[in-house]
Amino acid sequence: MAETPKTIVVYYSRTGNSRVLAEAIAGALDGPLHELTVNAYQTPVLWYYFAGRDALRGRSPKLTSDPVSLSDIRTLVLIGPVWAGNPAPPLISFLAQQMELPQKVGLFLTSGDRRLLSAPINKFRYHLGRDLDAAMTIGSRDLNTLTMQTKIAEFVDALAEGTAEGVATA
Repeated sequence: MAETPKTIVVYYSRTGNSRVLAEAIAGALDGPLHELTVNAYQTPVLWYYFAGRDALRGRSPKLTSDPVSLSDIRTLVLIGPVWAGNPAPPLISFLAQQMELPQKVGLFLTSGDRRLLSAPINKFRYHLGRDLDAAMTIGSRDLNTLTMQTKIAEFVDALAEGTAEGVATA
């Protein structure tokens, strides 16, 4: 019988940027990946409009991915993009489905902006209903660079220590 992992990395990626980050973090934490999928935001031209509108209005799409059990998980890492200054709605949909969350929760957001974006992190904390054990943002231009590797190492350290405030900016 397979042992239940202690850490799981759950991510949503519309363009592939968050997937790159999720794969790297799952490797660093030796945890499995679980991709969130939705039917919304598939329209080639208008997805950007609908995604931004839903993010601004606080609408959460129905997830089409298989549910994931967090019952034996100790650490949950959520990864996804920032849309219109908010965490992507599929991340919020995932939170809304969870009856109970693990001891530790970390959030790593991708963005077109290279600065640390405190507003989407704070909005996610609001939906989570508690503090995060680690939080970080990364600009899409920094994916697959030394900056990404450095941020992942800092994030993993902060998650292990539970010191979200110690996470570095750009």
